[in-house]
Amino acid sequence: MPQRRRIDRAAAAAAFAAGASLGAIARQQNVSRQAVAALAKVEGWERTAEGAALAATATGQRLLNPTTYADRKLVAEGRRDF
Repeated sequence: MPQRRRIDRAAAAAAFAAGASLGAIARQQNVSRQAVAALAKVEGWERTAEGAALAATATGQRLLNPTTYADRKLVAEGRRDF
């Protein structure tokens, strides 16, 4: 039986709040778009002006697209600053 894939909920919620599409979040998390949409509906995710403003910064880009180990660790901890 295949192993169930896990979604990093904190990172996915932050990306959604910042304006990332469900499809983009799904590709980043390696799950289906439907799984992300269901999670967003259950948890009541909303897009926020604060998230959009954060996404426009270099820090926001590092949080939405973590490339280094340190970036991924900060995203996993739910931090929004470096």
